[in-house]
Amino acid sequence: MSIREQLVFDNNVFYGGVSLGTETNTDNDNATLAKNALVFMAVAINKGWKVPLGYFLIKSLTGNERANLLNKCLQLLYETGARVYSVTVDGAPVNMSMCTTLGAHFTYGSNFKPYFSHPIINYILNLKDISGTPIIESNRKTGFLGLIICLTYISFI
Repeated sequence: MSIREQLVFDNNVFYGGVSLGTETNTDNDNATLAKNALVFMAVAINKGWKVPLGYFLIKSLTGNERANLLNKCLQLLYETGARVYSVTVDGAPVNMSMCTTLGAHFTYGSNFKPYFSHPIINYILNLKDISGTPIIESNRKTGFLGLIICLTYISFI
């Protein structure tokens, strides 16, 4: 999200510069000013809560750098026991580049894959129906998951 570029001096500390969480330069006014905030947030599917997981004050990041931050976020969430079923981003080219870096392919054709796998667990391949059959191997398709599995099946043809 876009933020106002400004440097603020408060209690002998400068605020408003680029900050990725490491080596913050808050003691001088030569810091590069941040133009955007990259925010990671967890939203419950079946409850009414949202939790900010972290934010980074940035000027710009490449798709590869964003992919590394998202992978780290997913790994930390996994360590807490939380299950991530979906990642939502806007259609900015850098976000499409991030998804491509993580394994998604958005060009229609034989390798069309509008999703990427969790860096630790591939939930789609591990989902099973009530009889224990993996959903990817059954004929039963439901909701968005059905669309993903169907598109996966089409890409195999």
